[in-house]
Amino acid sequence: MTEGILFNLDRNMIFLREKTDGLTHAESLLQAPVPGNNCLNWTVGHIAAFRDRMLQFVGAATTLDPAIAERYAPNSAPVLGDEPGIGRLDELLRAIDLAQGRLHEALPRLTPERVAEVISRGAFTMTLGQWLLFLMRHEAYHIGQLHFPYAQAIAARDGTPASPGDRRGATSATGALENSDL
Repeated sequence: MTEGILFNLDRNMIFLREKTDGLTHAESLLQAPVPGNNCLNWTVGHIAAFRDRMLQFVGAATTLDPAIAERYAPNSAPVLGDEPGIGRLDELLRAIDLAQGRLHEALPRLTPERVAEVISRGAFTMTLGQWLLFLMRHEAYHIGQLHFPYAQAIAARDGTPASPGDRRGATSATGALENSDL
């Protein structure tokens, strides 16, 4: 089971890097033209905070300052600019990368008994294995939300506004699957 989780977390990292490559911290703070959508910084910070949750569940050291992690918790206020208490994009990405390595160390050592251990957090009670699958899926969902803010940042560089269907940045040299490949 842990092998499949690590495979998918590795795929998540490919997509995450693809949708953040070359962006500056300032570009991560660009606000979506549609109210209620989070900027790229909040989404990447949220992913980093949930990577820390995975690390906590498997008994590994976390990567974010707890105050930074709390800033990106579920239902936290949107990041509206370069305000106190937010993570810099490069630091958030470094934390996710560090968490990836720690998960690669910790997950293969989990015993079947540990994977079957029941954990309650908030309103949810699941086995550790179910939590890991849930958090992996949750992360993939938010990585999918990075396409528009990435396209928006690239469009801002050339002065043309991005639209919700914008395909800038949709293709990749990383081998990421396009819809036609599914």
